[in-house]
Amino acid sequence: MLFAADSEQNFIYERNSVSQKSGKIKISKELDTYFSQMTSKLQTLWTEYQVGISDEARVCVEFSTDGRVIDYQILELGRSTEFNQKLRKFLDELPKRSFPKSPDNKSHTFEMVLSDVAN
Repeated sequence: MLFAADSEQNFIYERNSVSQKSGKIKISKELDTYFSQMTSKLQTLWTEYQVGISDEARVCVEFSTDGRVIDYQILELGRSTEFNQKLRKFLDELPKRSFPKSPDNKSHTFEMVLSDVAN
């Protein structure tokens, strides 16, 4: 999964899979609903941490089958120290939150570009 930065919405959800290279994505309605729910929850949580600095960072977050955060990794930090503090706080709080259970009983890793826009 990929969350791509967007200056108007902080991030947008876009499906990404190996089959996408051929232009075909086959995904069940249950998984599509799950990914939409995860996107909505992550976006809502991320917007709570806005500091009004134009910056972005790339992270990976792995979720277990029961919706718990298993692990996360910062792939690319932002340029601003204040933004990076916000990012770390956001990531540290994720394991304390509940997320939807995986409908296919598999863990899922989400790669995200999290952005903030100057006020």
